[in-house]
Amino acid sequence: MRKFNPNDIIEPLSREIGKAAYNLSSETLDSMKNAREKESGLSKEIFNDIIENADIASKGEFPLCQDTGYVICFVKIGREVFVDGNIDDAINSGVRKAYDEYFLRKSIVSDPLQRVNTKDNTPAVIYYEFIDGDKISVEFMLKGGGSENVTQIKMFNPTSTKEDIADFVVQVVKD
Repeated sequence: MRKFNPNDIIEPLSREIGKAAYNLSSETLDSMKNAREKESGLSKEIFNDIIENADIASKGEFPLCQDTGYVICFVKIGREVFVDGNIDDAINSGVRKAYDEYFLRKSIVSDPLQRVNTKDNTPAVIYYEFIDGDKISVEFMLKGGGSENVTQIKMFNPTSTKEDIADFVVQVVKD
């Protein structure tokens, strides 16, 4: 049995959240550059802007996006790991620390109806999976919410056609 102290993840999680907020992965950046070469006109200009933004952000001046979102963690815990503490508390401490130290926008509200900001971007969304072995891993993603501000959802009947779905999408875009 391996003993794990959740407080050991606070610093590395905070540091990695900061890196993620300021840096695109090399794979993503290379994909953007490759896509830019296939484009022309406005599309090419947009890729240029995104790539320039990534360069500025990587220097630590500004995050990649003003909407640094909320943190979603995926925790895998080996069945042979004894967790000596509260992982949720440690993850939220890492999130709190990152959002303070890296000057990330705090946009989480404690209640969707009251709209009171938590002022520290917690709680994180945490998913757990139990696996074989004596290892523990924490992966995360920053999920911005700006793209969801004006979205719509519709439940279609099983008999709906592709045209019904396309008509709905077109109407949403028009609205």
